[in-house]
Amino acid sequence: MSVFGFMRNIPLRAQLLAAFIAPAIIILLSSWAVYSNLEMAIKRSAEVEQTIRGIALREELLRAVLDAETGERGYIITGNPEFLQPYRQSLDEFSRLTAEWRNLAGQPEPPQIAEIETLFSQWVESVAQPVIAARQQAPGRLVSRGFDALYHVNTLAEVLEGASNLSDAQVAADLEELVETMNAAVRSARITAQAEEWAVAAAQVRRMPPLFALAMANEPDLVARERGLALTGELFPMIRDLVHVAVEAEDQAIDIIASGAGKELMDLIRQEVRSSVAEQESRLQELSTASRGQMLFAEWTAIIFPVAGVALGMILLLMMQSGTLKSIAVLRRRAGAIARGELTARMDYDRADELGDLARSFNQMAEELQSSRSVVEMLDGFQAMLVSSETEAEAYTAAKRVCQRLMPRLNGAFHATAASRNLTEIIEEWGNGKLPSTVFHPSECRALRVGRTHCASVDSPEVFCSHLNVEGITSSACIPLMSRDESLGSLTLYLADGESRQITPQELALAQTITDRLALALSNLRLAEKLRAQSIRDPLTGLFNRRYLEETLEREIARITRQNKALSVIALDADHFKRFNDEYGHEAGDLVLKALAEQMRGVVRASDIACRTGGEEFLMVLPEADATIACQRAEDLRKRVEALELGHQGQSLGKVTISLGVATLSSQSMDQQELLRKADSALYQAKRQGRNRVITVPESL
Repeated sequence: MSVFGFMRNIPLRAQLLAAFIAPAIIILLSSWAVYSNLEMAIKRSAEVEQTIRGIALREELLRAVLDAETGERGYIITGNPEFLQPYRQSLDEFSRLTAEWRNLAGQPEPPQIAEIETLFSQWVESVAQPVIAARQQAPGRLVSRGFDALYHVNTLAEVLEGASNLSDAQVAADLEELVETMNAAVRSARITAQAEEWAVAAAQVRRMPPLFALAMANEPDLVARERGLALTGELFPMIRDLVHVAVEAEDQAIDIIASGAGKELMDLIRQEVRSSVAEQESRLQELSTASRGQMLFAEWTAIIFPVAGVALGMILLLMMQSGTLKSIAVLRRRAGAIARGELTARMDYDRADELGDLARSFNQMAEELQSSRSVVEMLDGFQAMLVSSETEAEAYTAAKRVCQRLMPRLNGAFHATAASRNLTEIIEEWGNGKLPSTVFHPSECRALRVGRTHCASVDSPEVFCSHLNVEGITSSACIPLMSRDESLGSLTLYLADGESRQITPQELALAQTITDRLALALSNLRLAEKLRAQSIRDPLTGLFNRRYLEETLEREIARITRQNKALSVIALDADHFKRFNDEYGHEAGDLVLKALAEQMRGVVRASDIACRTGGEEFLMVLPEADATIACQRAEDLRKRVEALELGHQGQSLGKVTISLGVATLSSQSMDQQELLRKADSALYQAKRQGRNRVITVPESL
């Protein structure tokens, strides 16, 4: 036995399993390798992100240190307190960034953090804070303004002593400039420890202008002169001492800066931070290189190993399945033949695997298709018969014939439910047995009761319907004829003694198809009949309408003319009909019209036509009735209406009367319009003569 012959006896599942195990193992190993490398790459990526954040953190820390130094220098140079704001913000930012650095680094803590914090603390405590404190004692132009004030005080003292020959205008200008200088000095010194002393000196200066005004008058006030000299003598040492304090603070700040300690500390901080940044950048380069290598290995592994595994699996599969492919090709050709309608095509099954089972199933399917074709053709013919049926009887007959041919072993009957819903009777019946009850109540059939198929047999717990009182019955199925949730009847199928004990599912499916199509056809027939009745009937009275009158009267005139017989029409109208609507409402008017229509139905024959032509106007067509008969019929109707006693909502409507006009076909040349015109003329004449009467048009008119 060859290898391929051996494979024909191995199940396809085992063959496929063997073809997929090898590539599955290869792919599994490659997936594990890819997963491991990807996991390492993810860890590397996390380390890369952490390193990048560490570099950014160090650079931010360096910027915070530089911002603190810039703020400190700006304040020292300008004395402007606004420069202290970025300085203080940088101190807070430094604390935050070092805390984040420590948290990011984890344990053990890098020594650079403590070193940088120590250097920065030394710079703040030994340089920045002392310089800022000293500069706060000599803010802005406080020293220069103090010297200007000393100059003006000394000049004014010389004027009072007579050692200076300044004019009054120059003295006034010096006084004004002295006041402005002292006010400016007070504003500059508001943050210093000597702010109050400067304010006291400025207050003393503001006392000088009025004293000088008295001392420099045309008649000098000696007392004012003495007080001015005393005041200048007091102010000069006071301002001198304040200037001396500011100068000493300024010198202290200059000494600290000149020492170079701050620059040295800042250089060390920069060196530490940049060294740490360089270390992290080197670490980042190593991590990036390692991560790229792992990703490259994972990429090649993900590409090469699965391709190799799939290729190996395909080779094994093709080697093992050459015979399978050949059998599938044969099966495809046979299936194509079936699709083209060649239902005799069959498969040879000489295999012991799933393809052999498939060949046997294919042959069975082909046999069923061959037998089903006749069923489909039969159902198509049945559908055509239903479409062409004009009555329900024709539809039931067609359904009976198709049931006999498609289910010959079954007995059956079609039942129709009456419009009153209280009666069901047999329309068609076939088979060896006969149902004892041709008429029964719908509740006796469980299918009609619940609206779905009911099956029962001697071997099932379901009971037979009570209308199936057949001796020896072994199995039954009642299928309702349902259309638009309405039960039109049912199909009953059953088996008796000597026959198979069960109705097969295939027979039930066929029966369901037949009942569905029959129910739809019956519904369409009833709907067509209903629509036809609605198109020719007046909805209020149930009489024929004008449309039916025009179609029928012309046909009756032609028939009567051919047979040379008489034909009469009676036109009638309710007298004072508007009174009923006005006094009692339109419902009362409708009641009168219905009562009048009922009386008309009581006097017409089956061949006569009673119509409501509009409003309270009616017309009766009496074929084969001459003028005498028509007048008698009209007078009978008038008396019937006059005898009516109608009431509405407990109130009598009073006397109801009608006026009638009779016209008879007088010649073969008279057409429909002329005949109706004569009847209307007679009706109007009855109205003019007092109503409640019958007027006949003479045949000579």
